[in-house]
Amino acid sequence: MKYEGWKIGPRIQRLRKKQNMTAEDLGIKLGVSTSHISQIEQGCRKMSVDLLYRLMEVLNVDANTLLAVPECGCEGLEASVDEELSELPQEQQMYFKGIFLQMIRKFPV
Repeated sequence: MKYEGWKIGPRIQRLRKKQNMTAEDLGIKLGVSTSHISQIEQGCRKMSVDLLYRLMEVLNVDANTLLAVPECGCEGLEASVDEELSELPQEQQMYFKGIFLQMIRKFPV
C-alpha cells in the first residue's frame, strides 16, 4: 500500500469538520501544532504511525476509514454513499435519494 497524502489529508479534514473541530482543536488534542495538522490535511506531510493511532482515537474511526481504504475491495470508492450525500446541501440530498429509490423500485427482479 502506497501512502497517498493527497487522498488521506482531505479525508482527515472531512472527519475533523464532521465533528465540528478546527485544525487548532485537533492539534491540541493530538499534541501537535495547527501547522502540522494543516500540512497533513493538504497532503504535504506524512504522519507517523503513532499519530495515525492518535487520530483514530480522537476522530473515533478505524484505520481503513482514516486512510480511505475502500471496503469490500471496491476499487476507486473513496467514501460511502451516505458520507458523500451528507456533504451535499439538503436539496441535493433529497434529489439523489429520490433517484436512488426510483432505481431500486424499477430494478427488474
